[in-house]
Amino acid sequence: MSLDRLKCYAAVSAYIHLGLAIIGIYVFVVLMVVEVASEYTFMNSYEDNKLTAMYFLAAGLVYHILLFCFSLVAAVGISRRKNLLLAPFVTLIYTLISVCGLLALSYFIGGLWNGKAAFGKLLQTLLLSFSLVGAEALIFSPVHKLYRIWRDSPPCSRLEEQQEYEAECEHQEVNNENYNTNIYKIHNQHSTKKGETLEDKVVYI
Repeated sequence: MSLDRLKCYAAVSAYIHLGLAIIGIYVFVVLMVVEVASEYTFMNSYEDNKLTAMYFLAAGLVYHILLFCFSLVAAVGISRRKNLLLAPFVTLIYTLISVCGLLALSYFIGGLWNGKAAFGKLLQTLLLSFSLVGAEALIFSPVHKLYRIWRDSPPCSRLEEQQEYEAECEHQEVNNENYNTNIYKIHNQHSTKKGETLEDKVVYI
């Protein structure tokens, strides 16, 4: 896979996480409002109180706010070829995958140890959790691969790539200036020809 295509996939991954973060923020804000405004506690089945539920919702909201910020920074880092801007996003997703995997595994082992749930149900929950973690890892993989390539590349290579990117930007600016100049010249020529035509008509009359 070429580096340009990998950067394209990484940008798509960053924007997908950005969209998921926006949805997550909205969902957790709504859940917190419902939790505060009503006497119902969605964690009653776990015999937890309302305060514990609010802690859980607050943690989810904070995570999605961080995901929104870091995804936005990662998208900027990909477009500007800044490896350091990808680091917070990569660290956050590393943490998410690790925590979710450990929680799923601990729930499975705890259920087997206590014997309060059927093995089939525990196995189904474990497989579903690992499937979600695998999907997240798949979406995240382009950013991770691009981050490792930029991190492991020699400093001179990153400098040359940055200089190439800046040269492309300057070339684009020059093209835009030339385009505007040509449009201005054409407009002036058209105005001059129109003025000469009017003058000729006046002399003829």
